[in-house]
Amino acid sequence: MPEHVFEIVVALCAGIGLAAAAGIRAFLPLLAVSIGSRLGLIDLNPGLEFLSTDLALIALIVATLLEIGSDKIPVVDNMLDVVSTFLRPIAGFVAAMAMFGDLPQPVAIAVALVMAVVSLGTQVGRAKARLGSTATTGGLANPLLSTAEDAVSGTLSFLAIVLPILAGVAVLVMLWILWKVARSVHRVSVRRFGTAARSGRGTRDPMEITPEP
Repeated sequence: MPEHVFEIVVALCAGIGLAAAAGIRAFLPLLAVSIGSRLGLIDLNPGLEFLSTDLALIALIVATLLEIGSDKIPVVDNMLDVVSTFLRPIAGFVAAMAMFGDLPQPVAIAVALVMAVVSLGTQVGRAKARLGSTATTGGLANPLLSTAEDAVSGTLSFLAIVLPILAGVAVLVMLWILWKVARSVHRVSVRRFGTAARSGRGTRDPMEITPEP
């Protein structure tokens, strides 16, 4: 494989890894990009070199800690999910775009938009998993699930910077798992709804008076 083609493949794998991570935690992948750039591990897209500045690093550290902490608090985590519906795909776009310094800018933007869809996909899968957790445990397991999400997003972000090819493979596996989880949650919801509907038809209001013929 020609070297320039391999570099493009590596950049794409890094981009998809960061985009998938952004679908779980918006700021953690951007923080990884900032740190990776400052350590000389990656070359940023010229239009996003501000991510390596001191101000950006401090802001991303604070934002990451706030996002991770807020997601452990009941009610607040639901509010965060509403805001993140729009924020995470944008973060995925920016994080992926930062990795495409060797691509022509119009091509980089187009590919980064596709990566934003990947972020949206992982966010939808995450939301389905949260829904299943809330339905089965009453939300008691949500903090544990949130911690697992931190680990997944952090691992994907790390791999995207250090071992991009492995990050790309990990994303494909994760998307397959999320798809299986989403299908399982959907089946459970349909089954419960059907059972409730049948139970409703089989019961009778005790206050109902049947008119005499």
